[in-house]
Amino acid sequence: MCPLPSPVDDLHPAAPGERRRLATAFLQTLDKLMRGMRLYEGEGPLVKKLLGLAATSAEALLTTGPITLRVAPFGLVLDGARVTDDEDQLSKALFRFFGDGIRELTLQPGIEPAELLGLAAVLRTEPKAGEDDMTTLLWKQEFTHISFYATDTFQATTAVHDTDSFALGGSGSDRGPSQSGQGSHQTVLSPDDLRLLKDDETLSWMRRCEAPLSPPRSLQPTIERVLADFARPPDQAAVLRLAVAHQIATGGEPSALLIAAFDAFLAEGDTDAIVAMVEAVGEAGDAALGLRCALLSPDRLLRIAPLYERDFALLSPCLEDAGGHGDASLVPLLNALPHGPAEERLRSGLEKGDVELSSFYARQMGSNDPDVVVGAIGALADSQSPEAYEAISRALGATLTKVRHAALEAMKGRYAPEARPALERALRDPDRDNRLLALRILEDSGDPPVARSILAMAQDLGGGDDEELRAAFRALSHFRNPRIIEYLSDVLADRNLTRSRVTQTRQLLAVNALREIGTTDAVARLQASGGSWHLSRPVKDAIGTALRRRPEAP
Repeated sequence: MCPLPSPVDDLHPAAPGERRRLATAFLQTLDKLMRGMRLYEGEGPLVKKLLGLAATSAEALLTTGPITLRVAPFGLVLDGARVTDDEDQLSKALFRFFGDGIRELTLQPGIEPAELLGLAAVLRTEPKAGEDDMTTLLWKQEFTHISFYATDTFQATTAVHDTDSFALGGSGSDRGPSQSGQGSHQTVLSPDDLRLLKDDETLSWMRRCEAPLSPPRSLQPTIERVLADFARPPDQAAVLRLAVAHQIATGGEPSALLIAAFDAFLAEGDTDAIVAMVEAVGEAGDAALGLRCALLSPDRLLRIAPLYERDFALLSPCLEDAGGHGDASLVPLLNALPHGPAEERLRSGLEKGDVELSSFYARQMGSNDPDVVVGAIGALADSQSPEAYEAISRALGATLTKVRHAALEAMKGRYAPEARPALERALRDPDRDNRLLALRILEDSGDPPVARSILAMAQDLGGGDDEELRAAFRALSHFRNPRIIEYLSDVLADRNLTRSRVTQTRQLLAVNALREIGTTDAVARLQASGGSWHLSRPVKDAIGTALRRRPEAP
């Protein structure tokens, strides 16, 4: 354990406000230096420039003498006030300092740029299990003008004088919810307990120690039982439940320390710890709603996605229980997952909860797998959201016929004016079935502007496909457009001297279309054509029947 630095009186004391301002300015330059080192791998002109700025700022801070900064879970404290920002890289690194027992950091006048560079290098280090902790990394630097104070890992409470300020979730004077046979007692985790939320490497070291002397044979069974107890992993879930319970008991905003611990678990890929914390939050119900929203925010769900893809069998139950199967807040996680078993498991759970997944299926429309795209179109067909309809409309321009066909099938009975250009293009689709589907959607739309496109299609059709021709004339009968009536009348005026089957078919269809239109103008055109000598007998008979059975004019 590093010794507690002796207090040194400032040579020329400055006002606390000025000291804090200078300290904040120095720490901001140190944070920029860390970012520059991360970006340029610790070297380069920009790193040198940022190091010079940090050295200048440190010199201004230390003009009046040494400065001792308190290390808290949320950053650094000077003269009872915080001097670091919430979201900078420095504060996140200082949480690792606090977790490894460092409580004070003292800067001496004359600090050299090389020492600042070494301090920044330590701060940007993220030790993994089995590697040196922050205390060891600082000690190995052998600083001349930088010293620190660290607590003993195994002491029951920290040596920092205001331990209560570090109590999890609030003041140490708060009463916890626990009760024992001796009456109520306080439920507070010391900083060393909090460190064990992060890792238990020191305890692992103790478990590997062997007795220096050979014990008597009679003690061997006892020793084996003790060693077996040491070999068991710590009950991390119980500690996390205690921490969440304390957060709920104290109330207020979600604990920054719990959120930082969760972020540390994410960075380390510790699935078991994440499951334990989410389960503890889920068991607390509405009382921990604020904490749940913080832990499962959209940005953290994106960071959970790689772990979920790897360990979805463990993470799925706790995430679904924390928010319920109908929790729409898990949609960002679904959108971040690649196609596979993990995505299918989460999607299935959300669909059971009737969660709107239009954004997910719209994203799948961009897949290179046509089967995935067709499946997404089928799922969007059941959604009534504008987003779903827009995504289906875009699929009408797809290269593959099967994708365009699936989009047209999904649009049956659903027409929106914004989809008209795409549907009108579908009338010229190379695939006959697709043309018929588009024609059926447009004829039922009741939108007058589409009459022009249907008329153009009918005019271009030859006599090779009676079904498509009948569909086109049937669609014309849905519109009381003067141009359509004029076209149908021109069909009847065509002199079929050779008695062509194709011409006769078109004339019979025109008669039926005029009858369905039923306006005064349409009936007059039928009556005028009834006596034409060039019409075949079947066409004349059809005109007579149409005039007798025509619907009432609107």
